[in-house]
Amino acid sequence: MNEPGAIYRGLLFHFGSGDALAIGLLGVALGVWADSRHSRHRRPALVALLLVLGGLWIVLSSWPSLVMQAGLLLSLAVWLIARIRQTSAMATDRTRRLVYGMCLLSLISEWPYQVLPQTPKVTALAVIGDSVTAGLNDSDVTWPQVIAKRYGITVHDASQQGATCHSAQQQVQLLGGRGEAVLLEIGGNDVLEYVPVEFYAEELDQLLRDVRTAYPTQPVVMCELPLPPLGHRYGWHQRRLANRYDVRLIPKRKFMQVLTAKQATVDGIHLSNTGQQLMAALMARVLSRSITSNAMRYHRYEPTSSWR
Repeated sequence: MNEPGAIYRGLLFHFGSGDALAIGLLGVALGVWADSRHSRHRRPALVALLLVLGGLWIVLSSWPSLVMQAGLLLSLAVWLIARIRQTSAMATDRTRRLVYGMCLLSLISEWPYQVLPQTPKVTALAVIGDSVTAGLNDSDVTWPQVIAKRYGITVHDASQQGATCHSAQQQVQLLGGRGEAVLLEIGGNDVLEYVPVEFYAEELDQLLRDVRTAYPTQPVVMCELPLPPLGHRYGWHQRRLANRYDVRLIPKRKFMQVLTAKQATVDGIHLSNTGQQLMAALMARVLSRSITSNAMRYHRYEPTSSWR
């Protein structure tokens, strides 16, 4: 499989990064606003189109915040009831403002997940990941290797091709507590393989519990999952468990900027040499590092048996 074209990469970024949520919320707000002008300009079709497309875009964005979704849907229901019953203009205006407020509050609630976390400056990093980190071939110069060579950090890399939240628990054992910070890039295979959400949540819970047992006070950061349509429950569990175990999330928007950059992947998922460099630069920002070295300090950890 070749690298996707520019249009396909743009669509992947739009929905995978969460930008579709902002467009969906804007569509809903504009639909409610257009309805307030309906009697004057007679545009019921436009109102319906904006509301339907806005709702569709919100669904396709796989918005992980289930509470905010419920609040937005409730506000829309209250507004629709007011419109259908043709209540007083004051009551209708109040429900309209409620929808506007929920749209704005929804955007504000997502802001903390757009901020790139930064760890204290560390000299040794432990890495847990799948093939986006481990590479497709043994000859690949992966981003953990680039980090080790360019940024003056000793990297302990246990990432494995095809890893899931379940198999990554072995990676924690292989690392044996080495490293002053932990970086996880894991969970994509769980989503792509349609692992049941409940099983994913249980295994991610166990994985993060194992990480916190091995690294009780060290900073832990994790790539937030870019989600396919209707994959919001995976994201909800990831955010919930990250909060429980004091794991900071690298915004999926930043992750998708790497995955959808021109010539960054060989197949839309796995990183090319260009993508490895971009990923290393992103992680260096998380680790508060600048280029300081040209010496390889990289350690690879391989399992001694298969993990079931």
